[in-house]
Amino acid sequence: MRCKLIRLRPTGPLQVGDPTASPLPADTLFGALCHGYRLLFGTERLEKLLGSFREDEPPFLISSAYPYLDDTLFFPWPSMPPVERAERERGASDTPVERTDYVDRELFEALLSGGPMEFLELARRASRSAEGTLLSMDGEPPELYSRSERPRVRIDRLSRRSQIYHVHCLEFEERAGLYFLSLMREETTLEELVGVLRFLETEGLGGERSAGYGQFTLEGVEEIEFEVPSGAKWFITLSPYFPRRSEVKGLQGYYQLTTRAGWIFSPEGRNLRKRRIRVFREGSVFQECHQRGELVDVTPSAMTAHRLYRYGLAFKLPLEVGCDAVQV
Repeated sequence: MRCKLIRLRPTGPLQVGDPTASPLPADTLFGALCHGYRLLFGTERLEKLLGSFREDEPPFLISSAYPYLDDTLFFPWPSMPPVERAERERGASDTPVERTDYVDRELFEALLSGGPMEFLELARRASRSAEGTLLSMDGEPPELYSRSERPRVRIDRLSRRSQIYHVHCLEFEERAGLYFLSLMREETTLEELVGVLRFLETEGLGGERSAGYGQFTLEGVEEIEFEVPSGAKWFITLSPYFPRRSEVKGLQGYYQLTTRAGWIFSPEGRNLRKRRIRVFREGSVFQECHQRGELVDVTPSAMTAHRLYRYGLAFKLPLEVGCDAVQV
């Protein structure tokens, strides 16, 4: 399976919610891309883009963004009860594999091609980073970023009183950055996407952009190929997944849920919150039934200028699990 790999190197702090799933989830990235499309190409062009997604003809699919170090890519730990079940079946003589946030490409591809048992065998021999967030077959990986909490001040417009609040952010090491994967229908789509990302380099990604957070450098675009089993009956999603109503019935798999919310970033509604939704987290594994997901309308009732959508399409990589599923 071939797709595009796009590298982003943060040049300053990145404001995040939960970095254990992804420092930059696909829905946050998609929102930034839509913002860039609107500023570069106009509202009509953005509406056409969103219409393609709503009409089930998306011009591109994207994963969440994950960390990399030089040429080493990291992927989310799979949410798979078979991993824990296999550990129990082995008995107390074997050391259990402790979960981490991310695993390197060798471990991830072992999961895709060989299933959970091969993944476990390799994971037992892998090295863990000092803070336990990374697992690698290529020696002990260094920490790719530091977490910090920075104070910020807001001023009440009526009383003029100040109020201190804190934001959580990541600061990346010099050789580290973020990458995301993309599948595209046409080469012209890639050109547009690269143009929007170049524009967003100084606009920023994530929260606190007005304070300079989230700025980055587009390092480049390359092709990546994954060895995946043919005719696989399962898939792992590398983006938050919101199933359509027709996909919920009979949905089977292993997963974690997370809540997605946040403030609107639009000239017509900056002081409003998006409607809160629950999605399947990155790394969730499902039985293949041609699921796709959808854009979710998260427009609050007070927002009348235009509709707001959250990206909920699955970025699927096939794999074999080899055990019975749990129905959602």
